[in-house]
Amino acid sequence: MHPRFRFVVPLILALSCGLSSSPVAADLVTQTGVGGAVPDNTAAGATFDVTISDTRTILPAGNNVTVTLENFQHTFLTDLTLKLEHVGFGPQQLAFDRVLKTGNLGSGIDFNGTYSFNSGAATRLRDVADTFTSPIPSGTYQTTLADDTTNSNLSSFWNGQTAAGTWRLFISDRGISDITNTTWTWRVDVQVVPEPSAFPLLSLVGVGVAAIVVWRKRGASPFLGCRGSMG
Repeated sequence: MHPRFRFVVPLILALSCGLSSSPVAADLVTQTGVGGAVPDNTAAGATFDVTISDTRTILPAGNNVTVTLENFQHTFLTDLTLKLEHVGFGPQQLAFDRVLKTGNLGSGIDFNGTYSFNSGAATRLRDVADTFTSPIPSGTYQTTLADDTTNSNLSSFWNGQTAAGTWRLFISDRGISDITNTTWTWRVDVQVVPEPSAFPLLSLVGVGVAAIVVWRKRGASPFLGCRGSMG
């Protein structure tokens, strides 16, 4: 190798080491669907579907799926169950299930706003319901199992699978005399692995060339190593 270029390879390798230690990037895929009537006092409930055409893979780790009810109104938190399913990729996963149903403590607490559910959120619905705050404030809430406390881990259930396909929202009302608006919408947000790009490699080459120019002009070595040194 010509001595003028002996530092090109180690420089590019060193910069590659720096890039490889960076956090994994993500793209966000969003699909919105219409809601509708929720039958009163029946476990059968109602389902609402959206279809994602993006075939990229959901990130392999983390809370990557969020389900949101937009402009949603319903009386009596205690009566509602919400689940999400990626059809063909396992069973329905709980967002929440009749919060504070024991003793009917949530019967006087209503929904009236926009509510997102992600397993990484710090606040649970019961944390708000315990204060008898009604309506429940709009915000992002942790997904929970039927005990209202344990994280259901809905948001990581589909990690490593394709985002493509039908996503199905299930919602049921188990009490009498409840009112739900029919103009609400819902949304599923999925974090996926970005498309591969040649840009990082091209950037490394460009930086390497620039470093050589500086080295030749100033007589300084551009070598940066992840560890060790070159002879």
